[in-house]
Amino acid sequence: MKPKKVEELLELTRPTLLQRIKDHDLDVPKTNSGENVFRWKHVIQLQFNAKYSYIQNMNTKVISICQNKGGVGKTTSVINLATAFSYLGKTLVIDLDGQSNLSQGFDVYLNEEDYSISDVFENTEVVNDAIRQINDNLYLLPNHLKFERWKKNNKGDTKTVFILKKILKKIKHDYKFILIDTPSSLDLSLEMALYASNYCIIPFEPQPFSLEGITNILDEIESIQDNDDIINFDLKILGIFINMYEKNNLGTQISEVVSERFNTFKTKIRKTVAVQQAQAVKVPIFEFDENSNAALDYYNLTFEILEKIIEA
Repeated sequence: MKPKKVEELLELTRPTLLQRIKDHDLDVPKTNSGENVFRWKHVIQLQFNAKYSYIQNMNTKVISICQNKGGVGKTTSVINLATAFSYLGKTLVIDLDGQSNLSQGFDVYLNEEDYSISDVFENTEVVNDAIRQINDNLYLLPNHLKFERWKKNNKGDTKTVFILKKILKKIKHDYKFILIDTPSSLDLSLEMALYASNYCIIPFEPQPFSLEGITNILDEIESIQDNDDIINFDLKILGIFINMYEKNNLGTQISEVVSERFNTFKTKIRKTVAVQQAQAVKVPIFEFDENSNAALDYYNLTFEILEKIIEA
């Protein structure tokens, strides 16, 4: 990414930009001619340092990304948001879906004998053995198909919904952000995620009949929030973000209806071929195509999420 584009994104002059790099000791590579070569990692760090550095010492934030309707780009969004947050601090992303799409999206494929989240639920002592490092600041607690067997065997135990909360209490001091990818169903996994989270974000694809999915997930969250038996439960819904947005009559109309009825993020993630191509090669959009609309959109969404966390 050229310096001029970075200056425009951050609304900075060239001297101010160079001074920010020096002040925060950012490792921005240079070409042979001495020009800085920026990546989204540097842009996100510069924006954070300029506007949000005062929250560096905040407690770990646990965020669930939830939607009971499949095909809305939920897991892809988790991958890209987790990558963005990892540029700001040590981040753990948790695959709570037995289909393991998130794990596979990070190119992690487990065998039956490998440690996964179900093994951690059976024995919390193996949690650090199960966690995989994805990049410098991003870590994954992966899943495997055996998780479905575990859920079936533990479904009747009323304490099961609190297992993830218990595990995160043990390890969350090691991370600044924890993101949880939930399955596209209203089941035990979703309950565990919500009980363990501070915040919830709901992706929405503006398609006919998609509104029912929002209503269902909001009803489920409300039922958990209204559970008087839970002490110190502070789950907050940060909002709904519109994903795979296409600027046509249908997409615009449905998006307007959602924005009128629900608390939505201003940022919309535009539908681009680059996202699908990035998925295919197991690379976050920031690293696959820095000039894509989706990279810019996820950048904006990341900071809108931070702003809502501060306001919550």
